[in-house]
Amino acid sequence: IKQYTAALELKGDPGKGHELFLTNCSSCHRMNGGEGIAFGPDLASIRNRDPRFIMADILNPNRSIADKYEWWTITQVSGERVNGIISAETSATLTLTQTGGKTLTLSRSAIRSMESSSTSAMPSGFEAALPVQDMAHLLAYLKGEK
Repeated sequence: IKQYTAALELKGDPGKGHELFLTNCSSCHRMNGGEGIAFGPDLASIRNRDPRFIMADILNPNRSIADKYEWWTITQVSGERVNGIISAETSATLTLTQTGGKTLTLSRSAIRSMESSSTSAMPSGFEAALPVQDMAHLLAYLKGEK
């Protein structure tokens, strides 16, 4: 995170940030209900947050997991294990949304155990693919700068 602190002082280009969002984030997130897959939180919800905290959450996704986006591992009676975010529940079924937006509905009677993870579904290591200037661009887009 210290290495990326400089991104907070750099001028970001929201247009380039949008391209970075499409390449790196839209496979799991949407922005204001628009482009992307609604797997993780809609990133319009973070627009009013301090850029330091947005950047810290991007670089360390396990730092803060949004409510209702916990990652679950479910072991079925058959022994098969599946992972995802619980997106719907009834007294008889549980629906998981998996990476990429695919949903899977399981009968509760077919579930042996459920474990929530302390880690985020968002992968760590984003900094390996994102130079500091690109972080400034992405933050400019996420903050809605013009």
